[in-house]
Amino acid sequence: MADVMIEERHGGDLPRAATTLLDSAGLPTGGLGGDTAPITLVAAEGGHVVGAAVVERYADDGLLRSVVVASPQRDGGIGQRLFAAAEAAAANAGVRSLYLLTEGAIGFFAGLGYRGVDRRAVPGLLQKSEEFAVLCPIDAAVMMKQLHD
Repeated sequence: MADVMIEERHGGDLPRAATTLLDSAGLPTGGLGGDTAPITLVAAEGGHVVGAAVVERYADDGLLRSVVVASPQRDGGIGQRLFAAAEAAAANAGVRSLYLLTEGAIGFFAGLGYRGVDRRAVPGLLQKSEEFAVLCPIDAAVMMKQLHD
C-alpha cells in the first residue's frame, strides 16, 4: 500500500474525486471553491484521491467546511492528518479563528481544542456564507478554535 500524501491545491481546485467523496459522505458541496479564497487539501494514495479538506476564508476568519476520507481508508489516521494540515495551512495563511458546524461530533472537536460558541457571536461574513445561511441546519452546533491571537 502506497503512502498517503497530503498536498494543498491552489485556486479552489477540488478534484472531482474529492467532490464525489463529499457527496458519498452526505456532506454539502454547494458553494465550495467560490470567491472565499479557499484552502483546499487533498490526500492521495497511489495517485488516487482518498480524502479532502476545505477551509473557506472570510477576512481573518476561516470556516472548516468538510474533512472527508474514503470508506476503505477510514480509521487509518488520514482524517486526523487532513484536519491537522487544514489547521496548519489556515494558520499559515493568516486565519486567526477557525469555525466549524457539526451535528454530532461536539465531543470529538472539543478534544481537538474547539469550543462551542453562540451562533450570533460568529463574524457576519461567516454568517452570510452558504454553509451557515443555507446548507447546514440552524440547530447545528457552532465551534471555534483560536489559531492566532
